[in-house]
Amino acid sequence: MSPSPQAPCGQGAASVEFFTGKKMTVYQKIVQGEFHDHALIAKLLYGLLCQHFKPTRKLRLLDLGCGDASFAASILTQGTSAGDTPLSLSSYTGVDLSATSLQLAAQQPLPLPAGNGSSSSSRRLVEQDMLGFLRAWQDGQQAQQEEGQQQVQLGGHQQHNNDKPQVPGEALPAGSPGTTASASATHSKDSLKSPSDPDTSDRPYDIILCALSVHHLPQHAKRELLRRARCALAPGGCLLLMDVFRKEGESREAYMERARDYFFGEEARSVLSPAESQEVWAHVTVFDYPEAESDYHQMSAEAGFARCQLVHSCRREWTKVVALWRD
Repeated sequence: MSPSPQAPCGQGAASVEFFTGKKMTVYQKIVQGEFHDHALIAKLLYGLLCQHFKPTRKLRLLDLGCGDASFAASILTQGTSAGDTPLSLSSYTGVDLSATSLQLAAQQPLPLPAGNGSSSSSRRLVEQDMLGFLRAWQDGQQAQQEEGQQQVQLGGHQQHNNDKPQVPGEALPAGSPGTTASASATHSKDSLKSPSDPDTSDRPYDIILCALSVHHLPQHAKRELLRRARCALAPGGCLLLMDVFRKEGESREAYMERARDYFFGEEARSVLSPAESQEVWAHVTVFDYPEAESDYHQMSAEAGFARCQLVHSCRREWTKVVALWRD
């Protein structure tokens, strides 16, 4: 694995300052100015997901570092303009540390179920860091499993008592477990959150999207995120990671030189003012700790993903998209 300097610990409030208030406008200019090929990548990811998932399937999407959710919306609705069927969701969960971004995400049109208020209940927005959310999700799964095991053990204990020979002439009390064994078992099972229940918010996800957010994390946190993301995926699901990358063998210092040349270059000047470029540069120098593509191949294998697929590499080898598949 190529060497990577240690990033500041965690995805804290300082790293999201760039995505709040007036600075949010600068980020939106970067997106609209196609600095990172957002429009092209949205088309590519729409095609990839349509190939992998049946068009009639309702998907569960977790958007880590979701921002205003415009990128997720762009991917999901690509088919609308082309006359195709857009991808449909059964639920959308957006996670971000920026309250400003989440307020915008709440208004973003997404292909969610409609009617009877289900649209609002199927859109969940969480003001939290990415790793904190994944840790809490996994803790919830473990607690659910432990609860299920306790239910099974309790049911076995009741069945053991029911198997004891009945004393002749002794009637079982009304409502005794022995008189309603099958009903009690059914009730115990239904009292748990079923993986097939469409209203259960902690079911595994079909898609986890991370766009331009993971590079803020130190490498050990990136490794943990990949491990926990895999656990949060349903079989056959994928983690779509769009981010800035270092070239193979490139140091962070060399990456920074490349970034400076770009953000103060002719192409950027057509979109950003000198003051806005300086704001971007101030953020990049402190919070950008990208990895090389080979690092993600190695880290994804260590995390247990079946394969790491390169979906797109921009012409400057700046932004790349990899799909990590759980088989």
